[in-house]
Amino acid sequence: MSSDGYGAGPLRNARSSRRLLTALVVTALVALAGLVVSASPANAATRQLRGMNWAVLGDNFSTGTLVVQGLSQSDSNATVRAKANAIYDDMASTMGVNTVRLPINTHTVANTTWWNAYRGAIDAATDRGFKVILAYWEDGAASGGRITNIAAWNTMWSSVTNTYGSNGNVYFEPMNEPHGYASADWRNVAANWLSYHTSAVPGRVLIGGTGYSQDLRDV
Repeated sequence: MSSDGYGAGPLRNARSSRRLLTALVVTALVALAGLVVSASPANAATRQLRGMNWAVLGDNFSTGTLVVQGLSQSDSNATVRAKANAIYDDMASTMGVNTVRLPINTHTVANTTWWNAYRGAIDAATDRGFKVILAYWEDGAASGGRITNIAAWNTMWSSVTNTYGSNGNVYFEPMNEPHGYASADWRNVAANWLSYHTSAVPGRVLIGGTGYSQDLRDV
């Protein structure tokens, strides 16, 4: 078996790919998409998205670097791309998926070596015409549904939006399930995000509803 976890030959590769797929939760991403909060409201274009979450085994709430199921933190960018393409091939052919939602947190983007490798999963998707949703998971579930460190969060998003803001296939979700915020507080956080991260096109920003992203009435 090779160092990246794949054995030789197409049959072994296919089996490895199918094992990885057991960790993917297929979702209707339209249900995750909220309205963009801005002075001139704009709806994010999400009707064409048919997607899946690619997640860390267990959960994405972590006080460390996020390494999604099937990848290894020792993987290079090229290895991440190869593994991602195997998964995307299967999901596109078997379920018609054209979108992947990937988790990020402040530790993942701050770890330059891993972030450069992890970007292989993003770039492999966009190169084939997939849409990618980059979603922030709070840095550890103990934070109670609130952003742990606003300064680090903004630094993370500045790096991400400066890199991918001009890529029409990349969408930005400032926070997954902001259940620690009252409605007015969350709307202020979202509005401040939009004002701060001007590299992100408003039509590609997904603002989750209050609570566990399910209540869209106020956003």
